[in-house]
Amino acid sequence: MVSESAARAAYAFVFGVQPNDRSVVAPFLDSADAKQMFERMVGHPAFLSRWQSVVLSIAPSISGLVASDAEVMAQFPGYTGPGTPGFVTDFLGNKLRISFVHWFETVNGHVWPPPTAHTHSLHQYGEWVGTLRAVLEGDPSKPFVVFELGAGWAPWCVATVLACRQKGFTRVHSTAVEASVSHLAYIRQHFADNGIPPDQYTLHHAAATTTDGFVEFPALDDAATNYGAGVGDVQLVDRPGTSNMVRVPGMSIATLLKDVPRVDLMHIDIQGSEADVVAAARKVLKAKVRRMVIGTHNRDVEHRLLVDLAADGWHLEQEQACVYHIQNGKFYLYLDGNQVWRNPAV
Repeated sequence: MVSESAARAAYAFVFGVQPNDRSVVAPFLDSADAKQMFERMVGHPAFLSRWQSVVLSIAPSISGLVASDAEVMAQFPGYTGPGTPGFVTDFLGNKLRISFVHWFETVNGHVWPPPTAHTHSLHQYGEWVGTLRAVLEGDPSKPFVVFELGAGWAPWCVATVLACRQKGFTRVHSTAVEASVSHLAYIRQHFADNGIPPDQYTLHHAAATTTDGFVEFPALDDAATNYGAGVGDVQLVDRPGTSNMVRVPGMSIATLLKDVPRVDLMHIDIQGSEADVVAAARKVLKAKVRRMVIGTHNRDVEHRLLVDLAADGWHLEQEQACVYHIQNGKFYLYLDGNQVWRNPAV
C-alpha cells in the first residue's frame, strides 16, 4: 500500500494538477508499491488523453518550427553513461537526487533520453528548446548569465550550466530565487551534485514579487511533496506537506538585476504571479534580458504576457497553452503552459 501523501505527489506530477480531494487519488492507494502506483497512473486513460490534448494544443503555435526545434535538441547529444543509484540522470548528464521528489523512488538510477515534442519528459519540451536555444545563441568567449525565479531545486540553472559546458563556455553564473528554505537546501545540494561550486552561483531566499518587501509564503514541512506553492497561497496550508504560512522577503526583478548588465536566460515559474511580476519590470527586462522562458498557470496570465511583451517588441518563439479539464462540473488546471520570448533589443 502507498501513502496518500505519496499518491498526491505522484498525481500532481503525472497529471499536472494538484488533486483537490482524497477521492481523486483513492483509485491508486491500493497499489502494492510506488512503482505499481506510477505504472497505473501513466497507463490511465486520462493520462493518455492529457498528452494527446497537449500535442493538439501546441501544434498550431509551433507549425513550421518543429524541424528547427528538433535541430536545436540535436545539438546536444544525449548522455550515454550509466545511471547512478540514488539519482535520476537526464540527457545532459544532469543528476537529480530521488529524495527531492517523492515518486522518484520509482525511477531510481534511471537515465532519461532526450525529450521530443511528442514524448513525456520531466519538463515541457518548449522549456527545453527555449533554454538550449539561448545557449546556442550565446558567445562562449563571454560570460553566460542565467536567472531562475521560483527555482525549486534549480533544474534550469543546472541544465543551463551543463549545456554551456558542452558548447565550450568557461564562465557561467547562475542566480536562483526561491522562497522555500527547504528547497534552498535542495538547490545547494543539486549544484554540488553536478560539480558547480558556490562561487559560480548566487542564491536568494526570497519570493519574486512586483515590489520589494515581505510576503506570506506556505511553509513546506515536506519539501519533496510540494512544488506548487505561491505567494499568499493559504489554500495549501490544509494539504499534506504544508502546515502554516511564514514571512519571507520579496524581491522585484528590478532589484535582482540592479547590478547585472545582461541576462542571457531568465526562467520564471512562480505559480500564477508571472504576469504581475513581469508587468512591474517591463522596462528593465527590455533593457537587459535576451530570452525568457515563462511557466504559465492560467489563461489570464497567458493573455497578459502576450499583450505586454508583444507591445514591448519581444518575439514569441514558443507557446503551449494551459490545459484544463472538467471534474464535477468545475474546471481544473490539467497542465501548466509555457511561453518562450526573445528580446531583439539585447
